[in-house]
Order: sequence, then structure tokens, then C-alpha cells
Amino acid sequence: MKKALLFLLLGTFMNVQAQNKKCSIDYEIKNDSVDLIKLNDQLIFEKNFSEKTESILFSLVRNSQENVLQFQWLEKSKEFTINRCFDPNSTIRIDLINADFVELKLYDNEICAQLVYDDVAKNNIRVLNTYFNIEPEDLQKLTSSKMSLLTVNYATGKEYYNIKDVLISENSKTETKPAFFFINEIPCLTK
Repeated sequence: MKKALLFLLLGTFMNVQAQNKKCSIDYEIKNDSVDLIKLNDQLIFEKNFSEKTESILFSLVRNSQENVLQFQWLEKSKEFTINRCFDPNSTIRIDLINADFVELKLYDNEICAQLVYDDVAKNNIRVLNTYFNIEPEDLQKLTSSKMSLLTVNYATGKEYYNIKDVLISENSKTETKPAFFFINEIPCLTK
């Protein structure tokens, strides 16, 4: 009886905590014809090597009943950078700690990173920004376990990114919890 009461109290406390979570919303439009919400970008991966940095940011977007993952890849280097592209066969595979996985398909047809030159810092900057579909059944999987590995199938080949529980950015000095991204953000998207 005490265990049942403990689980009931714990469940109630966790439910209240989930309801009190502050959602970090970039913008929201809701009227007769539009129901759109975009959550703020969050750093998922960062690698600094010599004078080259690579970052991946995620954000979630819901447009009516459609859910998408906004994927942003950024690379900054003094040297020439290799371009990254996605084609219609490109996917993102998200491996979860519970041995399950989710594979997201590219929303666009084909897209390549844009090259920008920073005259002040003398850096080449590549920016790849696109969207991947999240199927309704995948939302439940993504909230059931934290991420452990991200596999991105670019048009030029696969890249593997180990996902950390806590990431303190060397560049922006901010702290994120990449492994818990979907667990924390999907409730904000579906509220």
C-alpha cells in the first residue's frame, strides 16, 4: 500500500513538474487558418579542432498536425570547408539509450550548405539549414528515452555524432542537455 501511494505521489509530482515546464518558444501563430509553433534552437553537438568549429542545432516546429525537426549544421574555418548537401535519400537516424531508434526523412528535395565569408574574423562559414519529418508514432518513441547517437546521411556520406547528456559550449559558454532534447521539447510542441 505504501509503495502504491508513493508511486501515485511521485506520478502527480512529475505531472505537475511537466505542466510547469517553461517552454522556450521562438514564435507562435494561431488564428483561423494557421496553427504554427516554432521552439528555440538548441545546441546538440559541438566540436572545436584547431581553428575549425562544427555545430549542430535542433529546433522543433509544428504546423497544424505536421511535426518537423529543423536541422542546422554550421562549420567555421580559416581553411576552405567541404560543402555538405542533402538529397532526397538523406535521413537522420536518432539512436536512443533504450536500444530503439527513429529515422527521419528529409522534408525538402535537395539542399546544400551556403558559404559565407566573415571579413572581420577571416573565416569561411558553411550553413546548412533544412527540415526533417517526424511521424506521429515517432513522437512517443522520442519521448520514451534519451538520445545517444545521431547519424546524419548527407549526400556525400554518413557522419556520426555522439550525443552528450550535458554540453557546455566552448564558443557561446551556454549549457544544453542534448540527450534530453526530445524528452524536454516535444511536450512544448504538443501542448
